[in-house]
Amino acid sequence: MGTDAYYRNAIDVEIHREEQDRLTRETQEVNQRLSRGTATLKEGQEILEMAIRLADSSVATYRVAKPAT
Repeated sequence: MGTDAYYRNAIDVEIHREEQDRLTRETQEVNQRLSRGTATLKEGQEILEMAIRLADSSVATYRVAKPAT
C-alpha cells in the first residue's frame, strides 16, 4: 500500500492513515536503534583509545621502574 494506491482510490483514508502511522512508528524505531548503535560505537572507540594510551604509558613506566617493581 502507499500513497499511489490512496490517490487511485484503491484504499480508503483510514487504511492510508494506519499505514502512515505504522511507517512512522517503524521509522522512529529504526532511528532509535541507530542512535543506540552510534552511542555504543563511540563508547567503544573511547575505551579503545584509553587502552592504547594505557599500553603506551605502561611501556614508559616499565622502563623507569625499579627492578623490584
